[in-house]
Amino acid sequence: MKNRRLEKLSVASVFLILLIFATYNMICTVKATEPLEPHNANAFWTEPSTKTIDINTANIGDLFNITVWVNVTEASINWQVRILFNTTYFEATRVQYTAGAQSEFYEGLATQPVTPIIENTLGYVQHGEVVMGTGERDPGYGSLMWAEFNLTEIPPENHLVMDFDLGRSFIWDNTMTDILMDTIDGTDIPVIPEFPQIIMLLVVMAASAAFIVSTRKLKL
Repeated sequence: MKNRRLEKLSVASVFLILLIFATYNMICTVKATEPLEPHNANAFWTEPSTKTIDINTANIGDLFNITVWVNVTEASINWQVRILFNTTYFEATRVQYTAGAQSEFYEGLATQPVTPIIENTLGYVQHGEVVMGTGERDPGYGSLMWAEFNLTEIPPENHLVMDFDLGRSFIWDNTMTDILMDTIDGTDIPVIPEFPQIIMLLVVMAASAAFIVSTRKLKL
């Protein structure tokens, strides 16, 4: 009986370890095969397109991700993306391809990965990828990279943005020429202001008045 319990405990422990490992891999590899906000070619864009910060509920240390997508009408062999962000309120913590060792867009091709750049002083993250040899990626769409950001300071009422650096973001066709983009969309970050105390007081007063009126009606 004791051996059976030990055997069950061992099996359960192995299962738990495998589950933790699988969960870790899922967290570390953000693979998005279908965009939630598709764009017509030729386009670079980030998802989500809007990330709202509510001052009433936001906390220092909150994390969120953005994913970079591309859709092109020509075959390609190389891409590079630089995303700009406000260092007063954000810190970049991680940047990775969307399919592990390579982007989902170039998945299945022989590629030369590069080391992503995280620049928290100047405020940008940069990543890229090159198809090796004579290979090329057929026209189409796919995700390229994702970046994780940490909220370092609660912003005032404002409208922030995480946008592409147009001079450092490109994708080449098979002649090593930039594919011209019709659309380049970053992530808007509207900030919901703190709930004004006067409005909160009016709400409380209105609720109290409604309660008193309803109570009187019940007594009648």
